Amino acid sequence: MRTVFLSNGSLAVLYDENYYMRDVYYPLLGQHHHHSFGGRFKIGIWHDGKFTWLEGIGNKEIRLSGSKAELHAQWDGLEIHMEDTVLIPQPVLARHVSIRGGPGFVRVIFYHDFKLNDYEAGGDTAFYDPSLDAVFHYKGTTWFGIASTNPIYEYTTGRRDLNVVLPPDCEDGVLSKNPIAQGSVASAMSIASPPEFYYFIVAGDNYERVMRMIIELRDRNNVETYFRRSVNYWSNVASEYSDDELASQSIVVLLGHVGTNGSIPASLDTSIIKFNLDTYGYLWPRDAAFAAMALDMAGYYTFTKKFYSLVFKLFGREGFLFQKYNPSGTWGGSTWHPWTARSRKSLNIQEDETATVIYAFWHYFQRTRDYDLLREVYDVITRAANFMTNFRDEKLKLPLESYDLWEERLGVHTYTVASVYAGLLAASNLAKMLGEYESASKWEETAWRFERQLGTTYSIGRGGACFIGLSGLMMVR
Repeated sequence: MRTVFLSNGSLAVLYDENYYMRDVYYPLLGQHHHHSFGGRFKIGIWHDGKFTWLEGIGNKEIRLSGSKAELHAQWDGLEIHMEDTVLIPQPVLARHVSIRGGPGFVRVIFYHDFKLNDYEAGGDTAFYDPSLDAVFHYKGTTWFGIASTNPIYEYTTGRRDLNVVLPPDCEDGVLSKNPIAQGSVASAMSIASPPEFYYFIVAGDNYERVMRMIIELRDRNNVETYFRRSVNYWSNVASEYSDDELASQSIVVLLGHVGTNGSIPASLDTSIIKFNLDTYGYLWPRDAAFAAMALDMAGYYTFTKKFYSLVFKLFGREGFLFQKYNPSGTWGGSTWHPWTARSRKSLNIQEDETATVIYAFWHYFQRTRDYDLLREVYDVITRAANFMTNFRDEKLKLPLESYDLWEERLGVHTYTVASVYAGLLAASNLAKMLGEYESASKWEETAWRFERQLGTTYSIGRGGACFIGLSGLMMVR
């Protein structure tokens, strides 16, 4: 279960019920993950010879409010409070830690479970930089630097597969100060006798860039300013819905899924990987279009414009979209739609994805009158509308076979026909905006033909023939 989602569009993190980071993405949300599947960025507390991980504390409260996550817990006479946010626009996770209460020596231990660049086999390096008093993880052009406004008390790095760092080195309260490790590596660092400090993880594409940001954040005034600015930013973004906590929180979460390049991945929660060895971290055009429409209805057009600008670049010359794409916009996300399904009567696509994107853009255009974007994408809209017009069975007067909404069955489906109907009418309306009345008429007439057929013959597939009438739905097997 994920209880926290924090994102600025280029860096996103998700936490579990113990306030442990479980998913880390940078710079493309959904595509470039840097966490160990099933692993955890754990937080431990050492107090006068006693030690616990946060998972061992039962009476803790986790709250997500806008773009700020909070943890409240009590343990061994200590009041533990943490506040986290992802800064804007810097790719930084910042955490304010406050531990107060009884006497004695306290250490906070942070365990880092990075696996960089989607690659489970290793090849990472972790090291401690004494000149900067920071721990680094890197591979190629992916760098993460971890530091604090307080001095690091102890640190260590080591092979994950040999369990060097976790559990033994962390749980005795003393880190072994191994300065560097390579392969499949983890690291840990501790901050001693706080009572309060900032801890931060900085992402970047090289050492110099991460180093400069760490130096800037070491100035407490800077990190406090950036933290406050980021929380206030998202609070104001959703302020129109401030009287409805669920609505305002949903707006922040939705906007946090809009990547800087406009991609909107279906889900960043990787817990699904245990079921099918894959994730939902892909751009499904239909799913993203529905998210964009919701944001358009809420008035966040400047965010969704990035999505429309990206998605119209994904159409092939034939005029349709495939099942899903990598968040970078490259085609080739994993799929189970076989190429043997391609024939004169079918394609291994979901036609509703193509149609829904066209409908969503009309939905956006009605609210924004964004003629500037319309002129950029209209040629693509023309190809898509012509594809939907031509991809039909002349005898049945319905679309040819493609996969259903749930990606399971090849056939002609109610939802697909309805979405194509809506997509063609949307394309017709957009054509009229540019005076293309011949195209508008052709696409509109095709849409009405599909609508008329909804009352008669319908889905033909392995489940049988489906007939739809005013009295309801009847399956004939």
